[in-house]
Amino acid sequence: MNLIARAIIICPDLIKMWKQIGYHEVCIHYNRLVFRGTLLILFPPVKPANWKYPETEEIVKRLRQFIDID
Repeated sequence: MNLIARAIIICPDLIKMWKQIGYHEVCIHYNRLVFRGTLLILFPPVKPANWKYPETEEIVKRLRQFIDID
């Protein structure tokens, strides 16, 4: 399940493709994992030496790409 969530994070268009072929529950099945993965990318548990907190706009942009998918 985590691998599929990672694929969705990398290529959000997968959601649209799956919905086109009839898998309309994709968002119900993977929302939590996709949002958790996106937040882990933005706020890694082990921060690199040059890591900075992301700007609010970047956080909103990253999350909105999944919220706005119909």
